[in-house]
Amino acid sequence: TSGQIMHQSERYHDEKMDRYAAIMLHNSSKLKRLVSNYSLLTACMSNTQPFQPITVSVNQICAAVVEAVFDLAQAHGIKLEFVPETEVLASVDPELCRVMLLNLLSNSLINTPSGGKIQLILRANTTQFSITVADNGNGIPPEELSGIFSRYNKPVVLDSGQISAGLGLAVAEQIARLHNGTIIIQSAPGKGSTIAARFTRKSDTTLMVPWSGY
Repeated sequence: TSGQIMHQSERYHDEKMDRYAAIMLHNSSKLKRLVSNYSLLTACMSNTQPFQPITVSVNQICAAVVEAVFDLAQAHGIKLEFVPETEVLASVDPELCRVMLLNLLSNSLINTPSGGKIQLILRANTTQFSITVADNGNGIPPEELSGIFSRYNKPVVLDSGQISAGLGLAVAEQIARLHNGTIIIQSAPGKGSTIAARFTRKSDTTLMVPWSGY
């Protein structure tokens, strides 16, 4: 009947509008993150970025970041887990540390296919602590590794159509530098990537004790 046809047409229109709205929201979120990353990178490189370190549990920061992106990873069929090998208290800027980890995890999520695995690993010894993002995703071509942290590094489109890296890694490196740390990447096409942010331990701010969970 004409009433049924009109109802179906209205439902199709609503579903189409919902899809458009979802696409616009997704693109808006990507644009906001890009602008935020660019602003942060510029501030870091011009030494105008506020840096407010306090002694906090690095475990709690890592756990919160993993929790924030867990549903997204699960929706894409990716296993994401936090692997704390110890508990670390350190003097860091919590918000900048969170942004650094989100960028590192975002890079892995983009390049890890469904069925893949990503681990956020926290380690410490007597001289340093490290936060490592390890995945079994697409990996980064060797010719791109030398300039991977460049401010003007263009995202690399792999055979899979995924983007290997971009502004986020440059931001992550600058944040690590603010903490007197470094970021080291090991990667190969088809073998995944391991990105480790390493920081020097300070006896008055960083403690290493057995990890007992939350």
